[in-house]
Amino acid sequence: PELYDTGGMHRGASVRCLAADEKTGLVAAGNMNGGLDLFQIIFDGPTPQLKKLNGIEPYTRDAWSVQAVWFAADGRSLYSVSQGGHIDQWAAPSLEIIGSVSAELSLIDTAAFRPERNLLALAGTYGRIRGEGVRGVDLRDRATGRSTLVKPLTGGVAVEFLPVWDKLRIIHGSEVTSLDLPPSRGE
Repeated sequence: PELYDTGGMHRGASVRCLAADEKTGLVAAGNMNGGLDLFQIIFDGPTPQLKKLNGIEPYTRDAWSVQAVWFAADGRSLYSVSQGGHIDQWAAPSLEIIGSVSAELSLIDTAAFRPERNLLALAGTYGRIRGEGVRGVDLRDRATGRSTLVKPLTGGVAVEFLPVWDKLRIIHGSEVTSLDLPPSRGE
């Protein structure tokens, strides 16, 4: 494989999300065209470079953009979320599919992951009322497969984990809500 600078993503596709794993030096990039690229950071000389290891374009079954990517705690696998609501697990660095599950939401806008608790929060649309999309948040425990749907919410929705307070912050419209996270296994 060739060495790339930051322009080495799939055929000029706009990058939507990035994840890096400190242990392995891998960087994953999800793009607006539904592609997924995996790079190795090469520290040789004054400027780090990216060596492309693998790429799939488009990988998503729905051919929508990749909304989020993150590495498992051990760095041996990678997760991605497509805008169409698919959560996929990939082997790193081969990008062979390990598993897939559909989200409770039909259209994903944003996602957040908390690796040490194996929690995933997805924000988006889960249905329609009178032709309008109904917004919500799908909070998933990746270890148990349990899903909690927080609904309905108004306006655009974004999510982020607040590890210090063990909460999920949900921003919807002009409101901000904090949700206590479920107890971790062993608590």
